[in-house]
Amino acid sequence: MRITDNVSHTALPPLQGGGAPDIAGQLRRQQEEHARVLRKRAIEFWWYRIVLVVLAVVVAAILGEVSTVLPSPTYSLAFFGAALGILIVVWVVRRPQFGFVLFAIVCTAFFGKLFEIKALYIYPMMPMILVLFFGLLVRLLSTCASLSCHPSGLSGRRLG
Repeated sequence: MRITDNVSHTALPPLQGGGAPDIAGQLRRQQEEHARVLRKRAIEFWWYRIVLVVLAVVVAAILGEVSTVLPSPTYSLAFFGAALGILIVVWVVRRPQFGFVLFAIVCTAFFGKLFEIKALYIYPMMPMILVLFFGLLVRLLSTCASLSCHPSGLSGRRLG
C-alpha cells in the first residue's frame, strides 16, 4: 500500500527572514514582567508594616528621652497615648472590621469622656466614627478606576 504525502503540499511554507518568532526574547520579557509584578505585590504587602516598625522605633526613642527629662509621668503617658492612637488609626483604616469592633467597645460605659470644650463633651466614639467614615470613604473612592464613575454604579458594585 502506498502512503501519500498530503501534508507537505498543503502546509504553509516556513517564514523567511525576520518574521520568525523570538522565543528567547519573549520568555525574557515574560520573566521580567513576572518579576515586576512579584516585586510590586511584595511592596504592597510590606510597606505599612515597615512604616509601623520605623514609627514604633522613633516613638520609643522619643518616649525614652522624654520620660527621663520630664518631671511628671502624665506627659510621658500623653506621648504614649498619642503613639498608640496613631497605631490604632492605621489599624482602623487598614482593617475596617477591627474598626467596627473597636467602635462597639468604646461605645460602652467603660470609656468615659476624653475631654470637654466648654459645654461639649468629647467621647472616644466621636473621633472613632469620623476616622471610620473617612477611612472607608477614601478606600471606596480609591477603588474607582476613573474619575467618571457614576455614584449609582459604585453603590451597586462596591457596597452590595
